[in-house]
Amino acid sequence: MTTSVGGRCTGTDPSHLTTASPATPAPAEIVLGVYLRALRHAREQTLSDMARYAAVSVSALSRIERGENPISPHTLHALLQHYGVGARYIQYLARHLPLAARGNQHYTPQERRRA
Repeated sequence: MTTSVGGRCTGTDPSHLTTASPATPAPAEIVLGVYLRALRHAREQTLSDMARYAAVSVSALSRIERGENPISPHTLHALLQHYGVGARYIQYLARHLPLAARGNQHYTPQERRRA
């Protein structure tokens, strides 16, 4: 979008450009969410069944799978274990959760100390 003053082009108007907001999911959250959703679909599990199993709401699990919600190490461990992921990979993923990007407000104090 360009603007003009007195018939003279003044350049691009940056007011229409947007930048990533603080609420934009981190790439690691997006990848983890896609991975969790793929595992759930591969095992033909419903979102509501897995939410009940993980003791989270259906909407919370859906947001986790879309990379919009943080996931606690406990919930991650429960889901991955249920999906049959090996303990070594579960530990790796739990250790590499992006705490800073997630705003860690959903972690219990014990989970924060362990991470």
